[in-house]
Amino acid sequence: MTPQDIVFVGDKSFRKINIAEGQKEYETLSAVVSRDGNAIMVRYKFSPNELDRLNEGSDLFLTVLTMGKPLQPLMPFVNDAKHPTTALDMCENWRQFVG
Repeated sequence: MTPQDIVFVGDKSFRKINIAEGQKEYETLSAVVSRDGNAIMVRYKFSPNELDRLNEGSDLFLTVLTMGKPLQPLMPFVNDAKHPTTALDMCENWRQFVG
């Protein structure tokens, strides 16, 4: 998986940030912050090999470095490549997806 830039289509009121920029021990991660500041979205793309392994039944693991703090809720999802604004909608309207 490699981090990908988030491309805006339509609504440009989301704030784009770069996480860990200038920290040589980390790779800079492009992200979008929701208007209310309560959600941050990042985007990754799978390599063909990773897609093959997932299609064969391998699991995706997500490690979050909490640095001893409580884990915040996560909301992974697969976006529709033909409708990228769906991802921005998810970032902005996250409340409707949690119970």
